[in-house]
Amino acid sequence: MLEKAFERCGRSSIGLKSDAYRLNLVDIILPRSSQFRELSLRLEPDVFHEFLCWPPGLFDALECVDLWYGYSIQIPSEKARVFQGSPMLQRVTIQALYEEQPLFPSFPLPLGLPWAQLTQLDFGIIRIPLTVVHKLMDLCSNIHECHLCLYSDSDFTDPFDAREYSTGTILLPCLRELDITVRGEDPTVDLYCRYLRPLRLPALQEFNFLLPEDEEELTSAFAAMIIDLSTSHPSLRSELCYLGSSFCAAEILAPLTFVTSITIPYCSLPRSAMELIFQGEIFPKLASLAVCIKPVDMEAFMAMLRMQWSLKSESQLPHTFTGIRSVNLCIDDSIAEFSHFTQEMDRLRDQFNLDIKLSRTEYDIISSCRCIGIA
Repeated sequence: MLEKAFERCGRSSIGLKSDAYRLNLVDIILPRSSQFRELSLRLEPDVFHEFLCWPPGLFDALECVDLWYGYSIQIPSEKARVFQGSPMLQRVTIQALYEEQPLFPSFPLPLGLPWAQLTQLDFGIIRIPLTVVHKLMDLCSNIHECHLCLYSDSDFTDPFDAREYSTGTILLPCLRELDITVRGEDPTVDLYCRYLRPLRLPALQEFNFLLPEDEEELTSAFAAMIIDLSTSHPSLRSELCYLGSSFCAAEILAPLTFVTSITIPYCSLPRSAMELIFQGEIFPKLASLAVCIKPVDMEAFMAMLRMQWSLKSESQLPHTFTGIRSVNLCIDDSIAEFSHFTQEMDRLRDQFNLDIKLSRTEYDIISSCRCIGIA
């Protein structure tokens, strides 16, 4: 059926999305390689390796490639050439079906992508050493959107030689959106400051980041980077997802002034932080909040939310004025209490036109954080 569909295409450009792991690339893709505009494939590791070994110049019309692979992969001993000779290629997504640590510390540099012409880059949950990320940013001079998963080089048994790469300033004049996921054990704060803070991002509009569990020191390092960004980007939007089991200290969160969306699934929002948020002392631009709330604090939270919007209504401030408009709360309580809070939220929703809902599981909270790339 696929062969017949391709025959009907004639010489027209083709976009193909396939979830068939054992797709015969040689018979299906290779003969029509010059016609493909978009490719989205799920591949077994050996097929993925075979694809990378194809000669350059085959995909001269390719604009977007989206490759998924399962389990461990191997990169050819020499730099892959299949993406060379693709003058139209701009968007690249390479994802692992399972979170894993690559067998080689220099990923994704050996892929041989035309880095300078790429505008969108997404490596999801594939763990990349910071030194390599720094080199990658230096190569991607035209990048507009970027999603990376960072690891400290100390997580690798055979570290990539950091001395090969300079840690000087890197200018990315077109980068509008940067998504960063931080994973790994014992992250080195010095490395994050060393390889991320030198980035100069004059066009940045949105900065989304996910931090690992209970890493207040690392959160502090990101806060230092954010101070630099917020100084030169007063209209910057940011989404924060924090996986820690305890809430960060207020002095660490204070610099995160441009955060507009927060997801915190594994620790309850303390009453003290709740008050600081509604007073505008932390996260003054917050518009969306997805957190767990203790039953004893629910009444206080809803009272603060009601007061915020009542004051705005009385002063006739526009709805675009800074304020929480979207709320997803997780509460583990009895059916009767859950029903009571649901009714109160319905009243808040109807009165102030808020997007507000109550969840019974942490999964609903986690799923609201779009910068988590866990398959």
